[in-house]
Amino acid sequence: MRCPNCKNSSLTGEAELLRTEVVAGVEYRAHLPGWLCANCNGGYVKAVIHKDYQKRLALAVSKGPPQGDAFRIMRRWLGISQLEMQKFFGVRGESICRWERGRRKVPLSAWYLLAVIVQETAEKGHSSTLDRLYELNGLDPIESLDLYKGNPIHMPPPKRGRPRYVPI
Repeated sequence: MRCPNCKNSSLTGEAELLRTEVVAGVEYRAHLPGWLCANCNGGYVKAVIHKDYQKRLALAVSKGPPQGDAFRIMRRWLGISQLEMQKFFGVRGESICRWERGRRKVPLSAWYLLAVIVQETAEKGHSSTLDRLYELNGLDPIESLDLYKGNPIHMPPPKRGRPRYVPI
């Protein structure tokens, strides 16, 4: 397989990639099956695996403290734009951006509603609460595109001094 980053055909066999993210001061770790590039040391996972990882991360942060970076992870996993969030909560567009960047506190009502939608979607595969929000705001939820057809997602090379990806 060709490396999407350096275009070299040096992706090694199966590897276990360690994905670490700090969200709201909590470190989340996941071991994802994927490949390493022998040339640039970048790690790659299949998109379906990455999608599952994003779901597990969104579900985990939905049970944590109301922080902007966690709010952004949940919103992105659900595929909700900042413009849609702005209409749901009756705020200006830059308010959502400020919440997500930590410049303003996320209102508890917005946090709890988004967390409930994440948990409902993770459990049932869809959210009637989210459907109702779209309906109340006169929005048509865009049909989710199936972007996950087995294409690899690029994970950047590890920072020096601290390996991020661990070969099997």
